[in-house]
Amino acid sequence: MKIFEKDTATRWIYGIILIIAVAFRLLNLNSVPLTNPEAQQALCAVDAERSGCDAISRIYLFFTDTLFTIFGSSNFSARVVPALLGSLIVILPLLLEPLLEKKTAVVLAICLALDPILIQTARAASDVMIGMVFILFLLVFLLKRNWSAAVVTFAFGLLSGKTFWIGFLITGMTYGVTWLLSHKEVRIEDHQEIDIPLFRKQNMHLLLILFLLWLGISTRLATEPSGLWSPVKALLSIFPGSTVGDPEMTLSTDVRLVAFLFYAFYAIVFCIAAFFHTEKQENKKNLFLLVWILLGMVVFLIPQFSFYEAVWMCVPMWVMAAGCMVKIGSATWRERKTILVPFLVGIAILVFLSFQILRLHYLLSAGMELTTNLMLLVSPLLLCILFVLLYAYGWSWTRTVQVLSALLLVCGFFTMVRNANRSANITGTYEYELMREAPYLKNSDLLLEEIENYRTQKSISPKEITIALSMKERTESLQWALRNYSISVVDDPTALDGVDYDIFITDADASYTFNDHESENFVLSSDVAWVREDFSGFLPDEILEWLIYRTASLNVTSFSVWFKS
Repeated sequence: MKIFEKDTATRWIYGIILIIAVAFRLLNLNSVPLTNPEAQQALCAVDAERSGCDAISRIYLFFTDTLFTIFGSSNFSARVVPALLGSLIVILPLLLEPLLEKKTAVVLAICLALDPILIQTARAASDVMIGMVFILFLLVFLLKRNWSAAVVTFAFGLLSGKTFWIGFLITGMTYGVTWLLSHKEVRIEDHQEIDIPLFRKQNMHLLLILFLLWLGISTRLATEPSGLWSPVKALLSIFPGSTVGDPEMTLSTDVRLVAFLFYAFYAIVFCIAAFFHTEKQENKKNLFLLVWILLGMVVFLIPQFSFYEAVWMCVPMWVMAAGCMVKIGSATWRERKTILVPFLVGIAILVFLSFQILRLHYLLSAGMELTTNLMLLVSPLLLCILFVLLYAYGWSWTRTVQVLSALLLVCGFFTMVRNANRSANITGTYEYELMREAPYLKNSDLLLEEIENYRTQKSISPKEITIALSMKERTESLQWALRNYSISVVDDPTALDGVDYDIFITDADASYTFNDHESENFVLSSDVAWVREDFSGFLPDEILEWLIYRTASLNVTSFSVWFKS
């Protein structure tokens, strides 16, 4: 008897991939402050009566509230539910193994684990990843004809927020368009009667338990009966005219495209290669995935929706790209002796290019201009072109393409790992990651330290400290940071006259003052400058610095904090 059977080894591989996926999604999860949209979700979990919570995932609210009750409220607790659920997508290829080749499935799982957009989306206190996970598992169960699991997944998917409906519409329309273009129905099976074992008499007790669990989650253990209507409210929120999305916070279309093309560059390249080098029996599958990608792009480019909706393009692109990557890897391994020397030469050129980039980074940090030092990149690029020409001249075009494809595969892997590190905040560049729509809260620790010093002087409990927020910008992230105190949000600054608060927080340029209060200025938010600028003046230096080094100029916003004397 063999100690390691193939199936056992495969599951060990998936176990390692799952651990890596969980690590990238949980590492430093508490260190990054919540943005305004994230803080709104977390505050809704804390306060069931808070306004603007109707369309938020009931699954997120229920389990996050439970974590807050057990472990206390924190950035980690606010984000851990979507992070853990988002890690589960790496086991989807394992469930699809009869439909996918084993090597392709493993490569797909690795890509899903390391994709920076999927990592960043899972690390956000948002219902986007929750809804996507339920849609993907629903598709898998439908493909596997596991009707009971599909029904249960759909039922609980209704509680995962508006993203579930977005995915449901995208995949439903994809099925319809594929059916029309292929001129034949994409059938589950001819004349098959759908049997759902869950609805059989002997399983009624299990059905009752699931129904009670659904009711408990939707109503937060009967404390919020209006939660029964949350699926309908979530569906209505995705249509024009709803209050979902904030025009002041959403990224413009050109910023979305720049960020997406950078993060998903290799997925796009291998996806295109797979589409043009597909086998005939895969035409229908690739057509389905292509339509899915196009519909996902339409949703992604609508300013009403979050940048996180890019996940609807990432998953089908990696499904297409994984097969192409396996073919390139297999061909490279078969011809390894023939292409070893040119492959190593190509690796040497790429290493030389990376050192030149590091040198350029050093010169920039010393105050040198970027455009005057771009010549540092010319010599390795010329070597790359010369390398291609020399081998294409006296060598077969097939072998040349093979070497270049293998080099692209290596570059793609290391780039994905690097971007995954950035998305997981291992490199500390979270402030420059553009997969969110709102500025980050800054210097909140200094503000909290000042408030705690003030509270100590007054010898009162945190809940006895009254704080009034009156700002032009949204204040959810600040409300979350100050959640242990008594907070009031005042839209009209004139209403603050004659009201006795311990602390007032206002815009730094506000013209009004408060008697018996002393003010201090704090920088409390920051954002990447070029993201908010008019793109008619697109700054190449800023863009290149962000693309290569993930640095940029930051716009900071100051606020006045008034402490009662």
